[in-house]
Amino acid sequence: MLKVNTIYVKLLTDQIYHVYNQGNNKEFIFKDHEDYISFLRRVRERVFPNTEILSYCLMPNHYHFLIYTNQKSIEPVKLGLLESQVLKNCFRLLNSRYSTEYNNKYSRTGSLFRQKTKFKILENRKDNYPFICFNYIHQNPLKAGLVKKMEDWKYSSFQDCLG
Repeated sequence: MLKVNTIYVKLLTDQIYHVYNQGNNKEFIFKDHEDYISFLRRVRERVFPNTEILSYCLMPNHYHFLIYTNQKSIEPVKLGLLESQVLKNCFRLLNSRYSTEYNNKYSRTGSLFRQKTKFKILENRKDNYPFICFNYIHQNPLKAGLVKKMEDWKYSSFQDCLG
């Protein structure tokens, strides 16, 4: 089987994954409040029905999701001659549709995101890596100097976690 853009790396059910992507050439992918909201609306439409989102953070030039896969997440889907999985295709469509909207809004052309969205499995390890990743995702805006308190960043799940 030919391996193209890691599309054949299979996601497993009942696993936690750190999913992330960045603007091409580290360019901004969100410039204003409406951009963040539009992206989150697309996440709700495409990604949320197919997996459990444990946490997320949208940054000006990248995004992070911590997700828990289910049976629907890993179902096969045909993309022409290639085979992928529902969740990977959801992120592909999310990036593609958002890019089209963004490019039209800002009169730009070309790729907005890096070619590959990364899916890093967080296996149950002794170092409690899923918890570390959960915190890492929420600390991004603080470490980048965008806010003084994590709860001040509007575009992450941290406020939801606080209740």
